[in-house]
Amino acid sequence: MPVGEKNEFNYDLNDCEDNTPWIQNVYSSKDEGESWEPDTLMQILFDKYHLTRLLFLDSNHAIGYVKNEISHPTRGYKIAQGRYYLVKNFQVVDSLTTPNDVHYGGNYNGHSYNVKNDTVYLGNWSYEEDRNLRKHFYQPFITKTKWKIEVEEKINSIPARVRFNRPTLVTKGFKNFKLKNNKELVFNNGAGTLTLDYNAVSAPYEYGYYIVENSHQIFVFDCRDSHKIIYFSFDQGTSWYVYPKRLEKNDNCYDLLGLDENNILSHFNFKDGMMNKVFHEFSPIPN
Repeated sequence: MPVGEKNEFNYDLNDCEDNTPWIQNVYSSKDEGESWEPDTLMQILFDKYHLTRLLFLDSNHAIGYVKNEISHPTRGYKIAQGRYYLVKNFQVVDSLTTPNDVHYGGNYNGHSYNVKNDTVYLGNWSYEEDRNLRKHFYQPFITKTKWKIEVEEKINSIPARVRFNRPTLVTKGFKNFKLKNNKELVFNNGAGTLTLDYNAVSAPYEYGYYIVENSHQIFVFDCRDSHKIIYFSFDQGTSWYVYPKRLEKNDNCYDLLGLDENNILSHFNFKDGMMNKVFHEFSPIPN
């Protein structure tokens, strides 16, 4: 976990006025966030490659990202250029730098991480002014069998419809329910089903519904609109409540979001130059 810190601080000034340089220190936890210690290997990795973000793909692999400002080779103005690093056991084993003649920071061209099955899709880019049908774009990706960053040129098109003779049951190891067709929660206690209007996702930064649970509570985060709506159940899916706003004001993403067996939701946010672990607890309405 990278944390911005200052060795000195003028408390007579606010964060914007104080000119003391920030130092990025990296910490790791071996007890699910209860305590944190400096991580030497990770610190070397962040310092050497100036990473701004690192996402773990499994116990051995991670993908890092950094954005640099460069001059367009023919037009002279400044543009953003992205660089990805594939990391294995704290060592960079592959990298990809986006083109030096296309802005890579926002709008259509920007970094992202989207995991589907055994493929990790990174942010794509295009030289087209829009992304309508039959427009070319370039898609970088990593397959977990090759562990190599590759790029494929693709064309936007309408996806073909896939017909199934019968629904496919997809089980992702949830405690309180089975996930059917990535949308329908079939509760183990016989309470019936809950059908989502969009797919469940494997991470809270992806587009869809992100689900966390413990042995009896279930929380369903609608990640399509900055987590504005949260659905939750205290009784393994028998009854449900709605929390119609974010957990915290101005929080658009919850890093390392989880729910422990003491019914405590936790996640990390970045405020006032510090990385903070935040806790929330929801309780049923008394009878």
